[in-house]
Amino acid sequence: MLQQITDLASHAGPYTTYGQLMAGALVLGLVLYVCFHEQELHPDIPAFGIDDKGWMRIEKSRKRYTERGLQIAGEAIQRIATDVGVKIFLPARYAEEIKNNKNMSFKKAIAEDSFSYYNGLEPLRLLSSDHNIVQRVTRQNITQTLSSWHLSKPYLILHSCNNADPSQDLVTDDISEEAGLALEEILGDKEGKNEKRLPTFRSSHEIVIDISILNADWTTVTLKPLILDLVARLSSRLFVGTELCRNKEWLHLAKNYTLDSFDAARALRRKPLALRSLLIWFLPEWHRVRQDVRDARRLLAPVINARLERNRLADEKGVPRPRTKDTIQWFYDAFPTHATTRKIADAQLALSVVAIHTTTELLTGVLLDLAQKEEFITELRQDIVSILTKANESAIALSGAYDGAVEKNGKVAWKKNTLYQMKLLDSALKETQRLHVRDIASMRRIAESEVKLSDGTVIPKGAFTWVTLEAYRNPERYPDPEVYNPRRFRDMRSQPGQENKWQLVSTSADHLGFGHGEHACPGRFFASNEVKIALVHLLMKYDWKLPQGRRPDDVVKGGTETGVDGQAGIMLRRRKEEMQL
Repeated sequence: MLQQITDLASHAGPYTTYGQLMAGALVLGLVLYVCFHEQELHPDIPAFGIDDKGWMRIEKSRKRYTERGLQIAGEAIQRIATDVGVKIFLPARYAEEIKNNKNMSFKKAIAEDSFSYYNGLEPLRLLSSDHNIVQRVTRQNITQTLSSWHLSKPYLILHSCNNADPSQDLVTDDISEEAGLALEEILGDKEGKNEKRLPTFRSSHEIVIDISILNADWTTVTLKPLILDLVARLSSRLFVGTELCRNKEWLHLAKNYTLDSFDAARALRRKPLALRSLLIWFLPEWHRVRQDVRDARRLLAPVINARLERNRLADEKGVPRPRTKDTIQWFYDAFPTHATTRKIADAQLALSVVAIHTTTELLTGVLLDLAQKEEFITELRQDIVSILTKANESAIALSGAYDGAVEKNGKVAWKKNTLYQMKLLDSALKETQRLHVRDIASMRRIAESEVKLSDGTVIPKGAFTWVTLEAYRNPERYPDPEVYNPRRFRDMRSQPGQENKWQLVSTSADHLGFGHGEHACPGRFFASNEVKIALVHLLMKYDWKLPQGRRPDDVVKGGTETGVDGQAGIMLRRRKEEMQL
C-alpha cells in the first residue's frame, strides 16, 4: 500500500506538491491507524466496556477498570480492557482445569506482561526461558537445602553443640542470624543503647526515615521501607552470600531493579505497539533498567570469579570443593552451557524480582494486621516460646551434648520442622495473604491453541487469561470474609483431612496467593521460612501498635495491583525477648 501511495504522488503532474502532501497525509494516517487501532478481541466472550472497536474506546475502558478493577472482576467469564491490555477473566472454579494445561502458557504470559524480550530486562527473560534456570535452582537447590536434613531429624540443635550433624540446615540458621544482624543495624537491636541513627536513603522508590536507635520509648516509623531493607538483607544472604548481602550498592539494586522494571514496562505500555522497539532506547525508564543490569554484573563479577578460582584450586588439590550456602554456585552449575558472570548476575536479579517485594508486602501487611490485635500478639509469643523451648529440650535429649552450653550461649539453630509447628503464626500470615491481595487475579496464561472448558466455553488461541480471586470473599468458604481472623486457617487445619490443605505454602482454587498447579511459586517454601523467621524476631524483640488505632487501608496502584500503603506508619519499642534467637 505504501508503494502505491508513493507511485500516485510521483505521477501527479502539475499538482505534484499537492499530490505529495496528500500522499504524506495518507501515509501518516496509515501509520497512526496501525499504531493506535486495537481490534476487539474474542468477541464471543462477554465484555466489560468494549462496545466499539478502536483504541480510544478501549482506553476509556482501561481507565474505568483501573478505577474499579476490584468490583468489575467478579464471578462470570468476561473480557475486560485492563491497564495492561485486554484480558479474559476466569472465575476461581476454573483454576483446577487450567493449572497444568499444556496449551495455556505461563511463560508467554510473563514475557508479554513484562516486555522481557527487550534489552534491560534480561533477568526477567530468564523467568520465561525454556531452560527454567531460576525455577530449577529454586526447586532443586534452595528448597532441598531447607529440607534435606530436618525431614529425618525434626528438631533444633543448639549452636554450641560441637557434635551437631554436619548436614545441619545452615541456610535457615543463616537467615535467622542475618535477621538479628540486620535489625541491630536498622533499628538498634541492642536494648538500652542509643548510639547510632537509622541510615537515611533517598531515591525515587525509597521513603526517607530518620529515627534514633530504639529504647524503651515508643517510636513511630514508616513501616514498609524498614521491612524492605530487612527482607533485602535476608534474601541476599541466601542469594549472594556474605560477600554482598550487606553491600549497600547491591542492596539498592536488589530492591530497586524490580520497581525500575515495572516502571519501564508501564512507560512502554502507554506507547504505540509499532514504536516500542525504537522507544526503549530513548525512554529514561529504560535507560535506568539497562544501567541496573550493568551495575549488577559489575558488582557480582569479582565475587563469581573468586568462587570459581576457589573451586579450581580445590579440584587441583583433589579435595572437596567448599560447601555452598548461597545460589551463586548453584546457578553456575544449572546453566546448560558455560555460565558467564553476565548470566549469573542476571539470574540473581531475577531472584530479587520474584522474592523481595512480594515478601515485603506480606510481612508489612501482617505486622499492620497484628498491631491492631495486641492480645493476639501475646498469644503468638507464648506459642513461639513454647515451641522453641520444647524443641530445644528434644535437641538436648537426643544429642546428649548438653554441658551447660545453653546458659553460655543460648541461641537456637532453626529447623523447618520447628517453623512447621508454628501453626498459629502460619495461619496469621495466610489470613493476611487472603485479605490483602497484591493483585485481583492470579494464574496468568496465554492460550497457545484453542482451549475448551468443561462448561463448553472456548478460550481462543492467543487469548490472555487470568483467574480471579473472588473466592477470597466467598462466605461459604470463609465465614465473615471481610474480617481479619488470624486463627482462621489454624482452625481449618484442625479439621479431619485438612491438615495440609491450609498451610501458608499450600495452594488451591480457594487460595491462589502463590498460584496453583505446575507453575505455582517454586520459592514459596523459602519465602514461608524467611517471613516466619523475620516475624519471630520482630514480635519477640519489639512491641507494636498503630498510631491511629486502626489498620491503614491498602492503596490501589493500578487496576490489577493493590498493596500496603508505602507511607503507613506504625509505633514500636524495644522489649526484652524471652530467649535469644
